[in-house]
Amino acid sequence: SGPTAPALRYNSSSRWLGAVAAAHSVNGRLTFDGGAHTMAYSKDHRFDGRADLGYPAYWNTSFKTEASAFAKASYALGETTLFGDLQLRTAEFRYRPTEGYGLDDVSERWSFTNPKVGITMRANDRVTLFASYGTTSREPTRSDLFAGADDVTPDDAPALLPLDRVKPEHVTDLELGASLTFGRATVTINGFNMGFGDEIARTGATS
Repeated sequence: SGPTAPALRYNSSSRWLGAVAAAHSVNGRLTFDGGAHTMAYSKDHRFDGRADLGYPAYWNTSFKTEASAFAKASYALGETTLFGDLQLRTAEFRYRPTEGYGLDDVSERWSFTNPKVGITMRANDRVTLFASYGTTSREPTRSDLFAGADDVTPDDAPALLPLDRVKPEHVTDLELGASLTFGRATVTINGFNMGFGDEIARTGATS
């Protein structure tokens, strides 16, 4: 066999800072949980280049910030418990292209409201029934935005920018179920119906 070519050299470095706060209280039939979260993250993506293979060097940086707050409560009414939760979340992604490309920094911000409500009812000593309905959303990842590319070149930019080309995905979820107890054994049966909007999924022969 012939000589082995030198390996491609990729480098990355990242920085992360965050904070979390949470609270819990019980007041008679009412149980409450709440909290908040904030985070800032950045990562450098660097390639040293390989002139012999025609691979140019690059050095770009991505920045991600997010903040969220949630409240969750349950209320007991005899054998029935009502529950609900709500999350408010915002996220921003900013991209600094490789110097010399002539591309400007780009950014995109998303805001989401994610609610859920449900009920649990103890029918008898052996049977507990439950149902819930909720919606949630998530923003595209860097890989989603750049179709897996590690660097956005001037040639790639018309197809990948601006960052609003890939929409956030949304899902609604309806669940119905029951827990059946037989002595020391418990069997849970759960059925659900999920509906996706703007689903972010791979396409093509692989999937």
